[in-house]
Amino acid sequence: MKAFGLLNRDGILSSIAHKLLNTDRGYDPFFEDIGSLWLMHFNIVNENYATAYRTTFIDYHSQRNVIDKLKLQNFIKHLCFDNPNYRSLYNENTVRKDLNVLIHNYCAKWNSGVEDSNTIFAPLNLIRETEDGTYMFNYDSRNIVPANIFLYALLAVFPDSKSISFESMRELSLIFCLMNNDHIDNNKAA
Repeated sequence: MKAFGLLNRDGILSSIAHKLLNTDRGYDPFFEDIGSLWLMHFNIVNENYATAYRTTFIDYHSQRNVIDKLKLQNFIKHLCFDNPNYRSLYNENTVRKDLNVLIHNYCAKWNSGVEDSNTIFAPLNLIRETEDGTYMFNYDSRNIVPANIFLYALLAVFPDSKSISFESMRELSLIFCLMNNDHIDNNKAA
């Protein structure tokens, strides 16, 4: 729940958890709206509690659109070894497992089975599996991020800004797999 921003660091429900899940007045207490999935996707990347998500969707994605698990794992390894604070924390087995879970959460397999029915973020269609067994960030899903979720993300990333440059919105582009012109459509809707 901390990774999704539903619990704060003290283990208390966050304001967004109350606004979203309150059974009396919550926006989506039974988690039925696709917008809630978009919100949880944004939060898991933005909260940086589950660091593999932020590293994959922002750092790695800013350099590549194709996700090769071994290259992504090496990318994370290099990031850890370049930072003296993280050098001793890197565990290859843990990173490999985390990346498998991340891919599993976003990508329904070509031949899905019973176990693949729990791919939490697959409906967002942000990562797709290719025929050769690699994965790609999927830009075919553009323009389906609800305007209110995009606005929430914009305010979360730039809380005190009176204006936001187009270039500084690149992080949101990467998180939501949006192309340049998609920002315009979402901003008009907001």
